[in-house]
Amino acid sequence: MQIITPDHKVVPVDVKKDGDDVFNVDVIFTIDDGTALVAAEASKGMVFFNLDLNTLQITEAGPEDYKWLDCRDIFIAHRGSDGASYVSTTNGVTRIDFKNKTMEECFNYGQSAVNRGDVKLGEAVDVNDGTVIIYTQPLSFKAFEQSQKQSAVLVFKKAAQNPHAGKSILELFNADTQMDDMVSDAIFRFNESSSEYYIEVTDRYDKFFATDGMMVFDSFDAKEEKLYEMKKALSDELTTDIMNGDGPDILINTSSFGQLNNPNYLADLSKSTGDLSSDKYFTNIIEGAKVNGTLYQMPVTFAIKGIQTDSKNAGSSGAGFTTAEYEQFLSGTLNGKDVITYGQTVYFSTLFNAMSDTFIKNGKADLGTPEFRELAEFVKNNVSETGKDWNESFDDDFQIDGDAFTGNFVPDEAQFVTHYGIYNFFYAASSMNGCTDILGLPSTDGRGPMASANLSVAISSQAYNFDACNDFLKLLLSDDVQMNLAMADSGFTINRNAFRTACSEAVKYYNTAAGQVSLAWEISGETPGKEGTKFAEDTVDTLEGIILSCSKMSSPDSEINIILVEEMPAYFTGQKDLDQVIKITQDRIQKVLDERG
Repeated sequence: MQIITPDHKVVPVDVKKDGDDVFNVDVIFTIDDGTALVAAEASKGMVFFNLDLNTLQITEAGPEDYKWLDCRDIFIAHRGSDGASYVSTTNGVTRIDFKNKTMEECFNYGQSAVNRGDVKLGEAVDVNDGTVIIYTQPLSFKAFEQSQKQSAVLVFKKAAQNPHAGKSILELFNADTQMDDMVSDAIFRFNESSSEYYIEVTDRYDKFFATDGMMVFDSFDAKEEKLYEMKKALSDELTTDIMNGDGPDILINTSSFGQLNNPNYLADLSKSTGDLSSDKYFTNIIEGAKVNGTLYQMPVTFAIKGIQTDSKNAGSSGAGFTTAEYEQFLSGTLNGKDVITYGQTVYFSTLFNAMSDTFIKNGKADLGTPEFRELAEFVKNNVSETGKDWNESFDDDFQIDGDAFTGNFVPDEAQFVTHYGIYNFFYAASSMNGCTDILGLPSTDGRGPMASANLSVAISSQAYNFDACNDFLKLLLSDDVQMNLAMADSGFTINRNAFRTACSEAVKYYNTAAGQVSLAWEISGETPGKEGTKFAEDTVDTLEGIILSCSKMSSPDSEINIILVEEMPAYFTGQKDLDQVIKITQDRIQKVLDERG
């Protein structure tokens, strides 16, 4: 860590802890004129240090003294005029009183007519006498142009009366820790235009995103299994609240919470959004999001998940691989080095999720099928028991030369990708020497890649007013909002015209010097200005074709994934035969489905 003194000298300060690896300083709090508190991430959790501002000596502080201090979602802290520290969080401004060891939200963004996108990276400077001061640098919404960001000081003053008094509250839950700028803008527009309803973003589920210090994983498998547990716990809380009539009205980005896709919890959106024609919308993505013919969660923008490679590597379907075809691809083109780095259990659950509509239909599980057996045998015969750990991935796939990355994370021939937008696709196409096809994961029918909701909207089956919630969904699907989402590269838009317009702008931008620099710099760390891959309009056609080949929306059910992770190893390791494992696993899954109704 380096400190700049009042006389502009740069002084290095060594932040270290015996027996632990400190890898990031999160935030520094000014306690008083002579002391600061340094909060840092270490391999075993959060650690704290006292910094003498006069001598610049640093000493370790006892972690038990700061159990009350939640540093999650805090990056910059300012000491206010009252001596307390003020920090901006996802939801508002929090006052931290070190003397009394308290953290208290003193201003919520939902209490003001402000676009959260304009303040989410802001710095809370002071709160005093009914005034909140935030310094911010709003993000540009244009992804494919260079634009100057304008800094601003926002001053919020307490109004004499609430301009939204008398409106009914619609509670919105966002399953991501950060709110998309365009969603923030849509909430702002809805609240300003509606005379009857006011959307309020809830923070009552934030406890599920809190961690005991920094979560540290030693492998891809460990991370995925922990996510299964976290999503199950949050799904359980949401479903319980909804059934009790106390859940949120609108749910954002819960598409990966497959447990919610049930009429007891979510309303059917199939007919509520009007006639969505395939000429204007990617209706295959919408159809792929349906569960047993019901649309519980509307994809507003989406990602693409699959294996990026040359189209010549595709199986007979032209869109993906059967398990036998992938075995040939693995042993031949990939030379035995699988780009899917999971171990057997997470690998299997990933393939299961991509084909879950084959195994679970109308609340009934059927695992005694040839398809289930084929996936299980493929994983047992071709996948290692444990996946790569972080160190193996770094050592095998790229080298570090100084501060620059040289080489790609995975072989040039293929990558296991989740492309969250246009930039990701162009980036990978450049790094892989023009490999622009994205194929499905190994399956029994050679199906295409999956879509994964970047931004999704669901409405509770117990919503206070379905029509009002649906008006908000329609706002996100409107032409202007879809165009803004596309130009901000906030995922691939469900609106095809917005998608193509943004892609065309991306082609122009990434063929400019500035665009080439951004790709070359990101990919290889080489000097700015290096010529890279040139793009043409047919790149847009290729990407659109990939989207049209997507067969299913990724909506994993964490509770079922946990069962698979617990039961399938008995077959993979030879402790039980497949029939025994299928019987136990199906019984457990069916019990879960029956309990949901």
